Amino acid sequence: MSNLIVLFGFPGAGKTTLANAFIGQHAEYRHHDIYRYIEHYRKPDGSLIGEEFTIKAYQKMYQDLEAMTGSTLLELGTNHPGFNIQKLKELKTAWNVIIVFCILDKQECLKRTAQRERAFEEQALLRRFARNFPAEHQNLCQQLELNYYLLDMGQSVEQQVIYLETKIKK
Repeated sequence: MSNLIVLFGFPGAGKTTLANAFIGQHAEYRHHDIYRYIEHYRKPDGSLIGEEFTIKAYQKMYQDLEAMTGSTLLELGTNHPGFNIQKLKELKTAWNVIIVFCILDKQECLKRTAQRERAFEEQALLRRFARNFPAEHQNLCQQLELNYYLLDMGQSVEQQVIYLETKIKK
């Protein structure tokens, strides 16, 4: 059974940096990112055409994911936790699902996000940081009997990669 490593976290937590480093050392993994789907619903200033449209992006992403084979690293943010956790539960029949909550101080995430070239509308960003992450996601995982891991994103990227490697060997 192929692995599906799922990275949840706030914008600026370092999910993409970790994904790139991990895949650089594990070429058998494919990188799949919700951002590629959501960007179709963005205005040039980075704001979403409508928050209600993002669920369509998630639905399309999962549809594509269900058709994939081979180990995959999936990057998600913190939106639509109920939908995401339920879909991951359903995917457990075809994948070894490894859920990782990427934890970094909100202020550090905000600082990193401000330094990005990619536009991010301030109100949308503040809505994301208002979410009770990871507690809300953890509660949903517990209700659906899904295991998850907490990863301190303040560590070096090398340490983060090693942490993921320990989870795929279980």
